Amino acid sequence: MFSEEDMPKLIDFGLCIQADNRRAEHEIAGTPYYISPDVLSGVYGKECDIWSMGVCLFQFLSGNFPFDGEDMTEIFDKIKSGEFECDRDLISADAEDLIRHMIVVNPEKRFTALQVLEHSWIKQSEAKFRRKGTMFKELDDEH
Repeated sequence: MFSEEDMPKLIDFGLCIQADNRRAEHEIAGTPYYISPDVLSGVYGKECDIWSMGVCLFQFLSGNFPFDGEDMTEIFDKIKSGEFECDRDLISADAEDLIRHMIVVNPEKRFTALQVLEHSWIKQSEAKFRRKGTMFKELDDEH
């Protein structure tokens, strides 16, 4: 999930579709660990991507998935429940707050992309990266 330069890489977009804000999607597709409950229900929209990004964030910070199991049925049952534990030795309270707003079973109560970007953990992380002159400086230089 990281490049040779320690830059985060997002992969597995082979099953992506172009979103249409006027209608919900009905085809179930995706990598099991990242699938949201709304995708499992068969009716979903762009909100499912916030769930998946919450799972990615959880995985980046802890090295684990919030929902795992012995088989697909167990994984999907855990996803549908939306219940997971955060290890405070790995995930700060502020990061956990963001993740818990992203990994919400009801898509109408899930954070939007704008709310994610406005969260204090994102703002603090961005400021920290800017001070260190790492990833965000490189992104600024490109634009």
